[in-house]
Amino acid sequence: GDISGSFSNVVLNGILSTQVGELALDANCLMNDDFSKLNFNSYVETEGVDLGKLLNKENVFGKIALNLNLTGVYDKSKKGADATLDGAISSFGLNGYEYNDIVINGEVSPSSFTGKMAMKDENAILDFDGKIIWDSGFPKGDFHLSVDDFSPYRLNLTKENKDLWLGFDLYFDYLDDKSITRSAEFRLDNLVVKNNDKVFSTYPIVFSSAVRDSIILLKLDSHLAQAELEGRFSLSKLPNSFKALRDHYFPLLKSEQQPEYKADNHIFFSLKNIHIDKLAEVLNQRIFIDSTSYLKGEIDDRHGAFYVEGRIPRLGIKKFRFRDTKIDLSNDDGATLLHFSTKMFGPKSNKPTDLAIMANVVPNFIDWGLTWNNRDFYGQLDFSTRLFKTEENQLMADIAIRPTTFTINGDRWMVNEANIKTDFKRFEVSDFALEGNEQHIRLDGMIGNTFEDSLNVDLRDVRLSYIMNLVNVHQVELDAMLTG
Repeated sequence: GDISGSFSNVVLNGILSTQVGELALDANCLMNDDFSKLNFNSYVETEGVDLGKLLNKENVFGKIALNLNLTGVYDKSKKGADATLDGAISSFGLNGYEYNDIVINGEVSPSSFTGKMAMKDENAILDFDGKIIWDSGFPKGDFHLSVDDFSPYRLNLTKENKDLWLGFDLYFDYLDDKSITRSAEFRLDNLVVKNNDKVFSTYPIVFSSAVRDSIILLKLDSHLAQAELEGRFSLSKLPNSFKALRDHYFPLLKSEQQPEYKADNHIFFSLKNIHIDKLAEVLNQRIFIDSTSYLKGEIDDRHGAFYVEGRIPRLGIKKFRFRDTKIDLSNDDGATLLHFSTKMFGPKSNKPTDLAIMANVVPNFIDWGLTWNNRDFYGQLDFSTRLFKTEENQLMADIAIRPTTFTINGDRWMVNEANIKTDFKRFEVSDFALEGNEQHIRLDGMIGNTFEDSLNVDLRDVRLSYIMNLVNVHQVELDAMLTG
């Protein structure tokens, strides 16, 4: 190619050949006297540059073919360029799929885009028109995104529901009147989900936000569910609240390279009026949840306090059903308390099993218990778990099993005191024993993934039917006495 002009006014015309492909370039670049600004007017064309090889991410990106007019100004003080784009991307490889027929026309800056983009691929039709700003704080802008004939399976976005197609219109409107009140609204209209001969559609789904006197209110209003998040918080730092709680109760899980997460959020949240059963049916997910179910809570970083309360009268997940599920989570004097209870119905069973879990969590220590009762099989198990690190900085867990009892078909069994140590790859079992009615099951040894690991199992007069019931195997009727 050719390079001409002066040091401050360069004209480029030619073909750049590399190991990842060829790029045709026709550009005029004009630099100001102090080299703080660069004006450019260019045309770029390629029939296939391998972005995966160029960016060393071949498992994500493929080749890109495009022709693009690019005109604008690079400003060193802004650390970015303001430019006008006009052109087309004929093909673009992403996650093993090649997108086709993308047209773009608009103005772009380091923090915004204004214009139009459209794609007419055989597995996705998209049309964007408007402005979006992605600087710090709330996203801003005013745009309409239309999506039609969108196939997540064919686009390699999911491995399930190969006959699933989506369509919707997304409207975004951000209002900032430079006063103490700000508001934004996402509106999802004309949502249609198709899966074979099943079709789901719903009324508009509206996500809105408003800020007044530093109080932020986020709302989800739809026929699928209603949710609210309100308080004094930073949206970008909201995950820090959960990371700070994790680091407080499980500091050993934090690596030395991780920063100390600090948060100053105070939020109230709620979720209610849930109606997802029809959508779940179209997605071939066997899920049902009672519409009167709810979840609510509060997180107060300044005082290190939080609570979560959940009630689910009826819940179905595949072949299992649950009734009267209750979840209560709170902290007091530096300890987290968990209470969970439910009535569980197994496949083809009308006899409920009452389940309850109670836990007390302090830094690097969990004290918890499990109780159950379905008339024929009832009892409890109690555990305490301590996290620690070895001199080699290996994370370990020391699980102590406390003496308890349970009953199977009228036979009472004792759970003896035992211990399990693990690095989460191998489990060392010491003195585990179940004993009752001159029967016993005793375990000692190592459970792992190497040939050197061995577990000693000692059985005496154990009915095979007990074991079959414990592991929930009912397809074959087997019974015997096991000793060995």
